[in-house]
Amino acid sequence: MRSLKRWTLLLICFILLIPISASAEESCSGIKKGQKIWWDGVELKPGQIGRLTVARDTYLYKPEGEFKVTARVLKAGEKYRIYAFKPGMLSVGGGLYVDRDAKVKYETPSKGKLSNLKCANPDWYKPAPSPVKPPNDETKEETPSPKPQEPAEPMTWKLEYKGKQNVSDRELAPYYLKNLNTYELKFQTGYPIKIYVTDDYINRFGEGYAYEEIGEMMASLSEVRKMKPFEDMKSSLRFYFYTNESQTSLPKDSQAFAGYQDNRNGGRDYYIVMNGSTMPYDFRATLQHEIYHYFDQNTYIGHHQYQNVFQNYWGPDYRFWLMEGAAEYSCYFLHSYPENTKNGLRKQMVQPAKESIIAYAKQQGGNEKDLLWENELNSFDDIMNASGNNYGITLSLFWYLTEMYGYENIYQYVEDVKNTFWNQSAISQIEKDKMAKKHFGKTEKDVLNDWVQYFDTFNGELKERFDIKTGTVNHIMNIDDPLLPANIRQELEGGTSRGKLFVVNLKEWNPDYNYKQMHEFRNKATWEFELRAPGELSVKAQLTGGFFSDSVLTNGDVLNAWSIAIPPEEASKLQSGIAYTLHVDNNNSGFEWVISEELAITFK
Repeated sequence: MRSLKRWTLLLICFILLIPISASAEESCSGIKKGQKIWWDGVELKPGQIGRLTVARDTYLYKPEGEFKVTARVLKAGEKYRIYAFKPGMLSVGGGLYVDRDAKVKYETPSKGKLSNLKCANPDWYKPAPSPVKPPNDETKEETPSPKPQEPAEPMTWKLEYKGKQNVSDRELAPYYLKNLNTYELKFQTGYPIKIYVTDDYINRFGEGYAYEEIGEMMASLSEVRKMKPFEDMKSSLRFYFYTNESQTSLPKDSQAFAGYQDNRNGGRDYYIVMNGSTMPYDFRATLQHEIYHYFDQNTYIGHHQYQNVFQNYWGPDYRFWLMEGAAEYSCYFLHSYPENTKNGLRKQMVQPAKESIIAYAKQQGGNEKDLLWENELNSFDDIMNASGNNYGITLSLFWYLTEMYGYENIYQYVEDVKNTFWNQSAISQIEKDKMAKKHFGKTEKDVLNDWVQYFDTFNGELKERFDIKTGTVNHIMNIDDPLLPANIRQELEGGTSRGKLFVVNLKEWNPDYNYKQMHEFRNKATWEFELRAPGELSVKAQLTGGFFSDSVLTNGDVLNAWSIAIPPEEASKLQSGIAYTLHVDNNNSGFEWVISEELAITFK
């Protein structure tokens, strides 16, 4: 009986050992030997156990017995990899330490990151064999310490106040901007960066708020992006900080935006505009977001010659994941903001963690339960339609790609797409899958599937997709028709340069779904129309692509209004006071227009 118990115990132990061995192998699934492991966009080195950011100046020293021999002073903002620690001390390698106190911020990677690091560097983590020493050999062998992560040569800049100036800006404002507080931000080389601030902005938010940190923001991005676009002598950069109460002709009620104007010498004149009235939160992160766009525009990503490449590869919405996702990642995870002592604006920050990002996506999605529409997620650009332009969603994808595959690898992938397909009009799905596998080990569709699962579908479910396939016209209107809300009439008046405009309204609209319900109809239904009247020449017309929705006409009918343009050469055929009916020749896409011949429009 005793031997039977022993056999049973051995059998149980043997069975329990099997899954332990299997799980160890599975933990390295998808990790190749020699693969770089990334942690918040920076490579995690073999042997590294953490990272240190200097919060306030502190001493770097070498312990010698009871004494600490100072090596140098570490400046606030410097970063180091940490390879070992002792009680109260952190090692940066080379036998050098810093005190583990409030002057430094110490962080450790997740267990998953460390596990991936070991999988990628199995030889490094193998225990070294004990050396065979000759008898009576008293020599000591020293284990070489990893080298510290030496900080790059710090950038320097100077912000100078130049008094109040009148500014002429034809790109942004049609009239002189008077009495703007003017600052010049000067780096080592390049033209000074102009910063214009209104008095009411300073009175409302405090002197220096946001704009005095531009130098630090640009320096931190220069380190990450490995570029200094502000040193381009052919280009310029200017900032505007104002409010709706400012007596200027700058855009009212806008939030923040960046733009540029190509100039004759081959450079670009950039501007970044910040309207504090529309951002009731600490908007320094928004400023960083716009500065990141400025950096993007100074790379191949922002050049016109490559935009067709990216549209052919991903689609027209590629900017949402690549440029907006990266800018969101930048403003929350690539820069540390000092404490805001200027005003009481609430801090809106996202932590580099799953639950924090989900919370941000929910907030951006109006706290709806389900954030993603049931949509074919085959390509990274598909997240724009699937999320309804949710910036928390695009942040989550860019963060996920960075954590899984590395910040630098994302841009290597994009550059590889540019170099491979720059002169190719048609790109097959096989070619796209091959390119994605080269950088991620799987297709974009598989990456997106993993991403959705990782974020637990943002704690909701995929919402049922709703597409309108039939557009039944119930009203044909001139742009000044009183059936149209006043704001739409006003907006349409500004589009007459495209030709003579009129509007058709569709009766179909699902109030439980957003404007994306018309996306497929807009893309696949025909855009060509014809106006006819007995005894008159037919007149060709075409959709402009713009439509107005999510409201009602003045008679209470649902608003789903589409603008149609009559080119000038066709508009000359129109006869005043004649009633024209609208006709369409539907294509075979499965999306069609239905227009009653009882509906007519008369032009003046």
